[in-house]
Amino acid sequence: MSNANILLGVNIDHFATLRQARYRDAGRLNGQMVEPDPMVLSLLSEKAGADGITVHPREDERHIQRGDVLRIRENIQTRLNMEMAATDDMLAFALEVKPDSICIVPENREEVTTEGGLDVAGNFERIAAIVESAWNAGIETSLFIDPDPDQIVASAKAKASHIELHTGAYANAYYESGRSEEFARLVEGSERAHSAGLIVNAGHGINYVNIKEVRTLPHLNELNIGHSIISRSVFYGIDEAVREMKALIIGGGTFELFGMAVDFALPAAGPLLGVGVDIVDIDRIRIMRERQGDRFIQRVYTQVEQDYCLRMKFPDKHLAARFAAKEAVSKAFSTGIGDPFNWTSISVVLGDRGQPEIKLDETCARFMESLGAARVAISLSHTEESAIAFAVLIGRG
Repeated sequence: MSNANILLGVNIDHFATLRQARYRDAGRLNGQMVEPDPMVLSLLSEKAGADGITVHPREDERHIQRGDVLRIRENIQTRLNMEMAATDDMLAFALEVKPDSICIVPENREEVTTEGGLDVAGNFERIAAIVESAWNAGIETSLFIDPDPDQIVASAKAKASHIELHTGAYANAYYESGRSEEFARLVEGSERAHSAGLIVNAGHGINYVNIKEVRTLPHLNELNIGHSIISRSVFYGIDEAVREMKALIIGGGTFELFGMAVDFALPAAGPLLGVGVDIVDIDRIRIMRERQGDRFIQRVYTQVEQDYCLRMKFPDKHLAARFAAKEAVSKAFSTGIGDPFNWTSISVVLGDRGQPEIKLDETCARFMESLGAARVAISLSHTEESAIAFAVLIGRG
C-alpha cells in the first residue's frame, strides 16, 4: 500500500484521562463544568482529517467511559474502532455498541497504557470465539500482537481480518542501539502477516519523529496514534495536531488545511525531522501595525524582511506570510517562539529564483545542527484574508 493510502486512527482515550483527573466523581461525563468532552474532540479530529476514532473502554474505567463510547458511536461519521479486553463483559458491550471494528488487547490494571502484545497462541480458543461472535455481528476484528511468528500464525488461524503490530518496543528503542533490530522485526512481521492474508495495522508509541520510518513498513493499512497527537494538541490545537500527523503519514499530496487546498511534497534529499504549519489573518497584522507602528515591525521582522515587505503595494499580505513562516519554522523544531527562537532569529529571504528560503541566526543555526538537521524548507501562500506557511525540517542525507 502506498503511503498516500495509509489511514490514521486517532485514539482519544487520554482526553478522557484529563477529564477524569478532575471530574471523576462529577456524576456526569459532559456539560456544565465537566471538560474536555471526548465526543467533541472526536468530531474535531474527524474534521481535521482523521480516518477513524479509536477508544479503549477499560474494565477499571480509568479514562473513556461506556457512556462516552455510546455518544461517539452515535455522532461520528468515520469509523469507530474499539479496543477491548478478551472478556465476556467487553464482548457484550461491543455487541451493544456495534463499532466498525474491535481490537483485542491485553489488559493489566497496573499499567498506564497497554504494554505488550496479546498472547493469541496461548489463549486461542477464547480469542477465536470472540472473533467469531464479532464477525457474526458484522464487526471486523484486529488482534494487537507483537511481531512474533507464532502469534501471527495463531491470528490467521483464529480468522481475524486484521492484526495491529505493537510498535512499542521499537518506539522505546528509537534512540538506542536496538532500534534497527526492532524495526527489522516489524518489517518481517508485516511481511508474514500479509502473506497469511491478514490486513496490517500498527500502533503504540508512534510520534512526530519516528513516523517517518514507521510509515515505510510494508503493507501498512492503518496507524492508530493517540498520546503524541494529544500532546501536540496542547500546544497547537487538535486540528493542527491531526493535520500534521496525517501529512507526515502520507509523505506528500494535497490535503485541506484551514479550508485551503495545500500541495505538499517532501524533499527528496534527507530524512524528515519535523513539520510546522501556521495561518495568520492579514487583518491581524494590519491592526498590530496601526496600534504599535514601528515597534511591532522592529520587534518581529529582520531588516531584509522589512525592506522587502514595506515596498510592496499591499505590505500586510507579505508581512502576514512572514509572521506565519516564523511560527511554522519554530513548530517544525517543536519549540515554538521562545528559547532558542525569537522573532528575528528566523528570516525569510529570497533565493536565486525568487523562491522563499529560511535563514537562521547563528544561535539557531547551531541548534539546528545539533539536531542533525541540514535545512528548513518553506512554502508560503495567501488569500485575500489569510496567509499560510508550511515548514519542513530536513535532516542530513
